[in-house]
Amino acid sequence: YWVYDSVHELSVTTHNYLSEHQIRRALNKIVQEEMLIRRNYNKFAYDRTYWYTLSDKAFSILQEIEMDDVKK
Repeated sequence: YWVYDSVHELSVTTHNYLSEHQIRRALNKIVQEEMLIRRNYNKFAYDRTYWYTLSDKAFSILQEIEMDDVKK
């Protein structure tokens, strides 16, 4: 699944305790660590809202964590 939001919207709504700079830096780090895939699928070039999805690497880590929880 792909989700989208702008850094501004994230800072105003769900993560209002973080600045836009902090959110942008965190997202860049997560993308750099190859946990998130970021793309721009917008119709207009001026729309800089990014789309995000979990990478296969992140998905496999989440599955391992879930399996560990089941074993406990």
